Amino acid sequence: MKKISNELWILLGLLFFDVVIILGHIYFRSWLGFFDLDKEGGLKSVFSGFQLMGSGVCAGVCALLCSKLRASRPFVILWGLLSVLFLYLALDDLAMIHERVGFVLNRITGLQGMFESFNWLIYFGPFIAVGIAVLLLSVRSLAFLDRRTIVPAFLGLVGFFGTLIVEYFGGELLKQGMIPLYHSSIIFEESLLLFGETFFLLALMRGCSALFQKAFILRTDAQLEKENVFSLRQLMKK
Repeated sequence: MKKISNELWILLGLLFFDVVIILGHIYFRSWLGFFDLDKEGGLKSVFSGFQLMGSGVCAGVCALLCSKLRASRPFVILWGLLSVLFLYLALDDLAMIHERVGFVLNRITGLQGMFESFNWLIYFGPFIAVGIAVLLLSVRSLAFLDRRTIVPAFLGLVGFFGTLIVEYFGGELLKQGMIPLYHSSIIFEESLLLFGETFFLLALMRGCSALFQKAFILRTDAQLEKENVFSLRQLMKK
């Protein structure tokens, strides 16, 4: 019987928590708001924050390793930007930044009303576009490091982009008064986000592992080369 790898155990564990959070929303949100996926500061926000923080750390490690391996400057910058992106998203989930900034900008621009909580998609449009570009380029870079990252990275992208699309249409459902459908869209939206975060974290972990192996091999080769040079010098002295 084939042994389950530690990587697969981590993935199964994260997916298990994703499912528990979603089921908690479905069955327990009515009497314990901490499980409500639509409320900030709940269990989902905390778990997402830690997952995104893990992705940010992995991307930062990749940037550091690429620098040590003397990769091209754009390659190193890309990983640095990805790290900043995920660390910001982690902070946003934990501190509700885009909601708070969105409401302030609503007051300034006068775009208020029942659906003002969705206006952040407009305000953050340029940043979202930059984030999408960084994510797409990072997937290409991950595939270059380790082809096993392609599937989880793709699934992560599906989760991230699907979340934005469902959030937009969720706002439209709310405008049309389709409240039951809106509540269903929340479950779908947040499920996509949770699973997307989990799979992209797995892809980044694999990318980190591949870079660590490259760095170790390079360091080992360098050490062997030093030993060979030292032996050669000793031989020349005899």
